[in-house]
Amino acid sequence: MTRQYSRIAIIGGGCSGLAAAKALALEPHQFTIDLFERRNQLGGIWNYDVDKARFRPSVPSTHNGARESVGPGGLGNQFLSPMYSQLETNLLKDVMEFKDVKFPSTAPDFPSRNEVLDYVVQYSKTIPSGVNFHFLANVISLTNNADWELVVQGTHGTVASTLHYDAVVVANGHFDIPYIPDVPGLKEWDELRPNSISHAKYFDDGSKFVGEKVLVVGNYASGSDISTQLSVYAEKVYVSTRDPENTTRIPHQQVEHIGLVTNYRASTRLITTEDLTIDNIDHIIFCTGYLYDIPFLKSYPDVITDGLQVHNLYKQIFYINDPSLAFVALNKFIAPMPFAESQAALIARVFSGRYSLPSQKEMDQEYSAELQAKGSGKAFHNLKFPEDVEYCNHILSLLKIQGVEDGFVGYFWDEHKKQERSTRNKELKNARTLKLVELANQRRKLLKIAQQTN
Repeated sequence: MTRQYSRIAIIGGGCSGLAAAKALALEPHQFTIDLFERRNQLGGIWNYDVDKARFRPSVPSTHNGARESVGPGGLGNQFLSPMYSQLETNLLKDVMEFKDVKFPSTAPDFPSRNEVLDYVVQYSKTIPSGVNFHFLANVISLTNNADWELVVQGTHGTVASTLHYDAVVVANGHFDIPYIPDVPGLKEWDELRPNSISHAKYFDDGSKFVGEKVLVVGNYASGSDISTQLSVYAEKVYVSTRDPENTTRIPHQQVEHIGLVTNYRASTRLITTEDLTIDNIDHIIFCTGYLYDIPFLKSYPDVITDGLQVHNLYKQIFYINDPSLAFVALNKFIAPMPFAESQAALIARVFSGRYSLPSQKEMDQEYSAELQAKGSGKAFHNLKFPEDVEYCNHILSLLKIQGVEDGFVGYFWDEHKKQERSTRNKELKNARTLKLVELANQRRKLLKIAQQTN
């Protein structure tokens, strides 16, 4: 008989944790659901932190044991969000939204961080009563003996409490520990020129880089957006990518795309690529993603090793050796809100006993096949379109096979919705990027006029 769980802990109050809470609360089963959020409100990374200037990443940062440091005068916010002042989404609101909760009609196609946070808070109000929300509650230990023992401490250092659960949903996100590669000369650069190396997590706006030559490493969504914002103020912005010829280029005279930097020389502030050298670099911003980190998970150390991936998962959700431990939205390049709802629907049915997982041997075999197909490490959790929507449709098909599709489910991505996710999103985002570049050019001209007037 499939095991049923009653006491459920959800760790994290962002989009993924809220999707899990809603799915569990709507499941026809008597759960006790506690959600723990270390901030003072819901929304996860969509909460914006102003005080970033004093934070420094570990250089290099290639293992999830790396930790950022806080300089004198910093507020010491240990849960810094990667949101920056002028961030807007890179997914259309119609693509990124939860299934049954629409963005306001007044919201732009690509909402700002403020509008997304407001939207997430509105979504939380659709969760049925009965979910217990605990704020300023930092989970510091999670161990499994007879059941799950969770130790939670108030973020202001209050006395820790120990609680017990049958199953746990980990939804703590993966935008905490920056990934900064170990490139020859980079560590020496950081030692000789402290505060000149940063990461997208610590970026807020371009005005701090007036007249500087800035190297941006990486050109995915944050790299492209940050480069555009820097172009208003910086003397020159160099964008380093592995394949600059096939990179979407920012049409701005202040931005130049170059190859992968293979060496850093701090004494002359010089960087080297395969075919050129550039000197007098003032600042380096890595837009190179993040490492996975679950610092509170004391049992099962094989789940996280170096932080490049989360190991031994069935369907990228359930820990194979103990499926009472589940993860939500670990994947990258996805539409995270509908993706989280799809996974949450399966988790809720497994925990209630309505859905039967395969045997451990069968789950192991599927995981091994997935590892062989995708490879281990950073690429394992990548689900670029159309893999992300195919995955969501696959989860829905699993529910139908066992006859448990009634109740809370995620989107079925039909051809129209797939078209929105791919062609329409790309076309409108390209148009929006061109508009942002045009605005950056205008702002730069106005700034030059103001400087000349003064």
